[in-house]
Amino acid sequence: MKSSKRILLTVIFWSVIGCLLIANLSWAKDYIIYTIGGDGVYAIKTNGTKPTKLFDAPAARPSHDGRYLAVWRPGQVLEICETGTGKRIKEIRLDVQLYWDFAWSPDGKWIAYLGLSPGISEIFLISVQSGEVRQLTSHQRRLRRLVWAPDSRSIFYMDFNTSRTKYWEVDIPKPRRPKEYNLFHKGAAFLGTPGAFFSFSHDGKHIAYGSAAGDGGVYVAKANSTNHRRLNPNGSYRTYRVAWSPDDNYIAFFSYYHETRSSVLYTISRHTSKMRRLVEIPNAAYGLTWADVSALSVEPVGKLTTIWGELKR
Repeated sequence: MKSSKRILLTVIFWSVIGCLLIANLSWAKDYIIYTIGGDGVYAIKTNGTKPTKLFDAPAARPSHDGRYLAVWRPGQVLEICETGTGKRIKEIRLDVQLYWDFAWSPDGKWIAYLGLSPGISEIFLISVQSGEVRQLTSHQRRLRRLVWAPDSRSIFYMDFNTSRTKYWEVDIPKPRRPKEYNLFHKGAAFLGTPGAFFSFSHDGKHIAYGSAAGDGGVYVAKANSTNHRRLNPNGSYRTYRVAWSPDDNYIAFFSYYHETRSSVLYTISRHTSKMRRLVEIPNAAYGLTWADVSALSVEPVGKLTTIWGELKR
């Protein structure tokens, strides 16, 4: 009996070690893709310290798998490009001004963006396949910070006319009936940067969000906004952007520092709170996405270089 118990414990021990080893190997092979406003699109290994500049773009958002980019160009033009090659796949001309809040659906079929007119902004949907554009909301409000639901059937957004901490959800099939949510813990505060500061896990069971309050950092909660837990054990991190790893075990986030006017990209383990500091940039960053190495056809060489340069129009 003791021998059987000893064998069982040994099997369990090595199984745990094996899972941790696989997780670490998976973590090391992935890339994080992000954009710096007015500068360009960058990629960095999750176990690296030096980013590679992929190409120049005034504003861009990577798809959830990191394979494609939605690139905003002056003149109300949105381009769909391959992340790994810079190849332009589609050009979509818009009838309204494009704000920098735009986001891919998790299934890659839609891009939501905010069309602006004086004092208001509404949500529009673009079909990636056909290029068709349609208006989703008609609230006559100041809408910001778009987040897609994991099933790609609804969009979460903020209404700055009513609250700067609560989110609303609009169903794409029934856009006239938005639902209100208070997703964050009491006392959470957020930086005034464009883009969303919360994200759903890939399995849809949890959310991660960044707070810029005195106890700021990365928080994880259940998708129904219960069981809030701060991951950063020590120190204050004015977090304003978060992204889940493909296996939902890690979270990438940007933290802003007023003293240096710079942002630092970190990764943190959802289970152990172990952090890794990747890179500091002298600005705010947008479009943070965790992507597999297969998203890049040319592997970044680990130094700051421009691989593809300015996209040819």
